[in-house]
Amino acid sequence: MLDVLHDRALSGLPIYRDDPHDPDDENTLATALFEIGNAGVSMKAYRRRQCAFDTFVACATPEPARVSAPAALTRN
Repeated sequence: MLDVLHDRALSGLPIYRDDPHDPDDENTLATALFEIGNAGVSMKAYRRRQCAFDTFVACATPEPARVSAPAALTRN
């Protein structure tokens, strides 16, 4: 996946761009890779093929639902 994000194809506009003279005057500052799984989300940011930021956010364990006891029914 990182190879795709670091694409530097000569024709058209590649995904990763650092040429100050490319036709749309846009350049890539960083590339982010997200991995979403059951345990949480991993995010890595790459700059010039080097990992510049790496973090993992774990899924929060949901608190059990609070169920209140039903009120006693009285009949007159």
